[in-house]
Amino acid sequence: MGEKKDSSADSYNVDKQASDALYHQVIMDRHGVLFMPGGTPDNTFTIRTTWVHWEPGFYAFVAAHPGQADLFVDVISPTGQQLDRIGVHTRQGGISSGGRMRGALQSAGRVVNAYITDNWFCAAQ
Repeated sequence: MGEKKDSSADSYNVDKQASDALYHQVIMDRHGVLFMPGGTPDNTFTIRTTWVHWEPGFYAFVAAHPGQADLFVDVISPTGQQLDRIGVHTRQGGISSGGRMRGALQSAGRVVNAYITDNWFCAAQ
């Protein structure tokens, strides 16, 4: 980022915030009831996502390379113990780097939704 112009850095930050919001929205749309307040503290788990790598890819008239996002998703018990960790790798093509980023994070949200549905009995109901 230090080598980019201020306008490029600002654009990247806007894209990252929009992509992060889209990722969370995809999960909330499918499993929002799991994240509602009011549960008992001893039955409250945390899903912690860490976005560890972004390769923006490129688009040119003669060639293209998809953007790629890598995330870790940790499930943390009420006592703070890590119960599970999944790695998520998504790829997304598109004309703009922001579009590739949003698409990759939207796909990551769908992967996390599948994980929740497949592994949490309460989510399958």
